[in-house]
This record gives sequence, C-alpha cells and structure tokens, in this order.
Amino acid sequence: ADVAGKGISAALLMANFQAILRGLIFQKLSIKELITQLNTNIFKVTKGERFITFFIGIVDFNQHLLTYVNAGHIPPIFVQKENTKTLRKGCLILGATAKLPFVQIGQEPLNETSTIFSFTDGVTDLTNDHNEYLSEEKLIQFTREHFSLSSDDFNDAFFKFVNEFKGSHPFPDDFTVLTCKIKPELQ
Repeated sequence: ADVAGKGISAALLMANFQAILRGLIFQKLSIKELITQLNTNIFKVTKGERFITFFIGIVDFNQHLLTYVNAGHIPPIFVQKENTKTLRKGCLILGATAKLPFVQIGQEPLNETSTIFSFTDGVTDLTNDHNEYLSEEKLIQFTREHFSLSSDDFNDAFFKFVNEFKGSHPFPDDFTVLTCKIKPELQ
C-alpha cells in the first residue's frame, strides 16, 4: 500500500488503513468484498480528498493459485521460469470514490519458481544522470534475470542495480520493495 502525499496526514491515513485492514482480514471476506469494504472505509475517512494504492494477493497452497486485486498500485512483476507478466487486474485507487465502479479479480497458477516483486513509485520515479526514468521494461528485465536468487540476494542485487542506475541523482520519494518467493508444495 502507498498513500498519496507526505507528512503527518499521510502517516495517519496509513495507520488508519492498517487498522481497517486488520479488522477486515479476520472477517473471512472474499477478496472482492475485502477491497470493497476497504474502499468504503477509506472514503469515509478521506471524503475523496486522499487515496491509497494497494495490492493484495492471497495464496491458495492447495490449488497452487494466487488470487489478487491491484487497486491502482504500480503493477507487481510476477515471474516464473517460463513466463513473466505484470499483475494489473483490479480496481481504482482506494478512497477516491464512495463506491468502486468495478473490481476485477486476477488469478495466476503457481509453481516452484513463482516470484512476485512489488515496489512503490519511489522506484519508478527514479531518474539517472541522463534524466531517464527507471522503466517497466528495465524492471522486468532485471527481475527476469535475477528471480532465481533468494529474496535477500535478489533485494541486494536490486539495490545495487538501482544505485548504479540513478548515479548521482537522489531518491525522489520513499523507496519500498517486497520480494515474495512462493513455493507451494507440489506433488
């Protein structure tokens, strides 16, 4: 999740969002109901003046399946030995409207090579000494070339890659990454 804006108001909204999410998780809602309730509750707080981008994925280890919704977040990269894609299915950003006009549910089969790489816009807002942005294509290429590493080694390699890319340019925003290796017990 990433809150629009900076400062105390953004931090308070994120704290509120986390509390709402924790309360809803235990209600055993479907992923669509969960996203709908999150949006309703965030809109009550923000009145549409602030919003949150959010990605949620649920792993079913019995069916070897990832079910997800992307609520306006930068699409995570999903990579397996045989393919790479971005996880785009979902809905609008949370809190911008009282009711979500649509919610698309995404699903991806899992195998022993499944990796999800998610990041905030602090990554894609990076520029280098030639004023080029760190493009989705470069991020996909990096992920594809390094996904077989452990999560720790992948993240270390990514931070090295980012620092080499940006050169002397500072980080324009907060910079958060999450690397998930999903290894369902395949039979």
